[in-house]
Formats: sequence, structure tokens, C-alpha cells
Amino acid sequence: LSMIVLFGLGVSQWRWRKQLHLVGKQAVASDVVSFSLTSKAVLITLMLGLFWPLVMLYVAWRLGAFADSSELAGALRSGFIGGAIVLATMETFRQTCRTQGLADVHLHWRLETLKIIRRELYWLMSIVVPTAFLVGVMNAVSEVEWQGSLGRFAFIVGEAAIAVFMFLLLKPSGPVGASWARHEGPNWYYRLRHLWSILAVGMPIILLIMAAAGYYYAAKQLSVRLQATVWVILTVLIIRGIVLRWLVLTRRRLAIEQARQAREERMAKLRTEGAAQGTPKEIDVPIEEQKVDVSAISEQTSRLFGTALTIATAVAMYFVWIDVMPALTRLKDVSVGGTGVTAAGLGMAVIAALLTVVAIKNIPGLLEITILQKLPIDSGARYAINTVCRYLIILVGGLITANRLGINWSS
Repeated sequence: LSMIVLFGLGVSQWRWRKQLHLVGKQAVASDVVSFSLTSKAVLITLMLGLFWPLVMLYVAWRLGAFADSSELAGALRSGFIGGAIVLATMETFRQTCRTQGLADVHLHWRLETLKIIRRELYWLMSIVVPTAFLVGVMNAVSEVEWQGSLGRFAFIVGEAAIAVFMFLLLKPSGPVGASWARHEGPNWYYRLRHLWSILAVGMPIILLIMAAAGYYYAAKQLSVRLQATVWVILTVLIIRGIVLRWLVLTRRRLAIEQARQAREERMAKLRTEGAAQGTPKEIDVPIEEQKVDVSAISEQTSRLFGTALTIATAVAMYFVWIDVMPALTRLKDVSVGGTGVTAAGLGMAVIAALLTVVAIKNIPGLLEITILQKLPIDSGARYAINTVCRYLIILVGGLITANRLGINWSS
């Protein structure tokens, strides 16, 4: 059954690509108000990006049946799993960067930058995926010499390829840097472009130097955390773009509905005036659609989502790096002022309190564009609903904050 499913996915790849292109053409229309096209684009992108990783995981699963009796099968299984994880990251992002794809049409990333990323990712995958496979195989063999020789060599080659990729992609004088300068202007992160380039290129260089100097295990552990960090950053960027797309479509739908309602009221008024004068009139007043983009999104709603994503990113980074950062691990044991509250608990309490404050201030905007506009209620009822929601947020946020500080009902 698994082989049949994979075969069906493989045969339908060209259909998925064609469908993604068609969905992209439909989504650029100025009168689109449905979020279903973006949902389809996300699903198709995952189908395209995860097919070959799923094939590798299927092979690893089949090899697992022989892993107990054959060391080679177990080593190959480990290699396929490692290669599949790396391939899933790169191929899914490469498919995201397709022309008329998710990032181009729905997230409104710059097409010229996407073309460069897609082109550079192609050669990077041809090097990094095989090296990840070899590293996984060598990690599973019993001979330590293989890990320290061929495994370490494959790791160094992979990190060198990543360093070259980052240099070509992020160097200030390169095509991406020039595109960034033309479209973004002199903002703070553009002014720090040299720092971003040094960090992106320097990290894989540091890891390959560590591996070559004999700190191979430490370099591998850091590499795994850096890969997870990239996953977190890309996921947050894509989620942010999808949320903004949803908000834009919601605002556009509300603008069209309000324009249609205004037209109907105007036509009814003109008909009434014409009937009073004995000359009924049929007036055709066209709908004037209000163009809504990211800048027109509710300030409250965008601030709420922005704060939530920032805190979620920080929490995710904490859990990614906690096992390799002794200082982060000790936060669970450090008591604050002899109160019995740990530093980690205090940090979580601060985050919960911050989220509560932000939600109290900004939840009305979110409720307005998602729920209240669809209900046949007046402004007084909307105010009452917003007030009740604020009280509920205060109650839940206060309970969570108190719990992280060690305060419960019994105390």
C-alpha cells in the first residue's frame, strides 16, 4: 500500500506543478477574497517538496526490518533518514520559491530573489544531501575509524558547500544584496547586511574547522541545532506571510461587502426619490473596490500576530539550544531571590504576562475582522463581546502567570 501511494504521488508530480501554476494565476486577481487558494498552494508545495524525502524514509523503513541482523542495513537506514531530513528542508523551501508559487504570489516575496535562491539551492542539494547520507551511515557503523575519517570528511565537504552557498546568496555586492538595497532602502537590517553575511558564512566555516581539529562530535551537535534554527526561522517567515495574506483577503472581502451595501442603499434612496417625483429611476452604480494591501491591515491585529510570532520564535530557539547551552540548562535550577521560583519559571511568567497585555490591547481588532463583522449585531453588542473577551484573557493570562510563579489555589 505504501508503494502504491508513493507511486501515485510520483506520477502526479507534474499535475501538482501545473495546478500550483494555475492557482497562482487565480490568486493574483484583484477580486480574490477566498483563502482557499493559499491553502491549496501550501498543500501542493508540501506535496512537491516532501515526495523524495518520503521515498527515502520509505527505504529506511524497509531497511529497518533487517537492521537487527545486519549492521550494513542499520547503517544505510540511518543514512537515508539523515539525508531525508536535509532534503525535506531544502526541497520544500525550493518548491516554495517557485514562480507563481507560494512565496511569489501568496507571500509576495520578490521574484528575482526567489529565482536566485532556487537556482543556488539546486547545486547545494546535490552536495549536501549525499554528504548527510554518508554522515548518517558512518555514525551508525561500529568502527570508530570510519566515523573519524570518511564521516568527518563528508561533514566538512557539506559545511564548505553551505558556506559557499551563503556567501553567494548573502554577499552585499551580490544579486540578492542589490535587490535588497533597491526594494528595502536604508533600514536597520539592511545597514547590518555585512554582519548577517559574516554570521551566515562564518558559522559553517567554524563547524568545519572544529571537525577538522578533532571536535567532530561537538560540530555535529551544533550543526543539528543550526539546522533546527533554520527550520524555525523559515517556518516563522512563512507563517507570518500566510497570516498577512489571510488578513489582506479578509479586509478585501469586508471592503467589497461594504461597497456593495453602500451601492444598494444608494440605489434604494434614488428609487424612492424617483417614485416620489412620479418618474421611477433605475440607477446602476458600480462597485468601487477598495484596494487593500499589507499597510491597510488593522494595526491591532498585525501587532498581536507580530508579538505572538516573536515570542514563539524566542521560545522555540530556547528549546532548540537548551541542551547544548549550559547557561540555559541551569535556568531550570537557579532560584530567584530565594523565593523558590526558578529563572526559567520567571521567564515563562514574563512571557505569559506580556502576551496577556498585548492580547488585551489588540484582541478587538482581530475579533472585528474575523467574527463580529459577520454577525448581525450593533456596536453596543460588539463592545460587550470585546469586554467579555478581555476579562477572559485577563483571567486565563493571570492564572498561567501565577502558575509559572508557583502560585496556585491552595496557596
